[in-house]
Amino acid sequence: VAMYLDLHPLVQLFEFGLREGMKPAPGQQPNMLMPRADSVISALELNSLRDIFLSAKVDKETVHTIWDLGVDPDRGIGRILGAYSGNYPTPGFIPADAITLDSAAFDFKKAFAVLEDILAKASPLMNALYQGQLAEMQANTGVDLRSGLIESLGSGIVAYNVKLPGNHEHLPFEPMASVLAFQVNDPASFDRALQGLLNASPLGAMVENRDYMGTNLRIVNGMAGQPVGAIAMRGDWLILSSELFAVQNAISVGSGQSGFWGNPALGEGGSNLPDGGLSLSYARLGPLIKLVLQGVAQAAAEQEPSID
Repeated sequence: VAMYLDLHPLVQLFEFGLREGMKPAPGQQPNMLMPRADSVISALELNSLRDIFLSAKVDKETVHTIWDLGVDPDRGIGRILGAYSGNYPTPGFIPADAITLDSAAFDFKKAFAVLEDILAKASPLMNALYQGQLAEMQANTGVDLRSGLIESLGSGIVAYNVKLPGNHEHLPFEPMASVLAFQVNDPASFDRALQGLLNASPLGAMVENRDYMGTNLRIVNGMAGQPVGAIAMRGDWLILSSELFAVQNAISVGSGQSGFWGNPALGEGGSNLPDGGLSLSYARLGPLIKLVLQGVAQAAAEQEPSID
């Protein structure tokens, strides 16, 4: 199975809608704070997105899909997509029972510089306000957001879901915890910058630092004192989740608990995985199908019967 889509007609349609949507209402004067549509379109250069090709091969037990997005990586928004480079990361903290996983090689430093350039071209006024906010933040916290945090990010991002522990029979479906992780080039500098921002913000008073298996675990407590999130640096990875359990689980993997990449479903030595690539997506369909069926059953149970 194969599919090809030329993106240029869609780009033209989007640009037409953008021009129409940014026009002032009849009788109103243009908002001087709003950028001009032509400036936004020129800065984005959406025609740097060329086409999409998708193919799928169905075997007896697996479905292999390949997709390709044709872009000009030297112009406009295509430069952001050009930040995808290298091979997807395979960090050791992902648990073996992950239900879904997305891993990608993405250069955040490059992408952030492109976004700043697009903003400067689209709206010099908004760019001036943005630069002023960065300077004010540095003056108040002592942290340079650009060099301390953004430029310290590496070239890897991972997102996955795991099942929450405990009995959830009272819920219409089994809940999952989402985890987001960013690779960091200089963990020590990034951690200092992050702590500086926390110290200077109201959020800092809600954060509790706790040692967990030799790792500094930052627990974000809500108004009732219950954890509403957690942050940890594990090696050169920043790990975040709204569930404390999920971050603790990530710290435990590799410290006695088995990890995702040894999962037998991936084949011996990961033989079922693609040989490199910009990104990888994985899903255990059983739990996801069960989740969908539970949602359908719940919706059906809540629907009142009708009498004709």
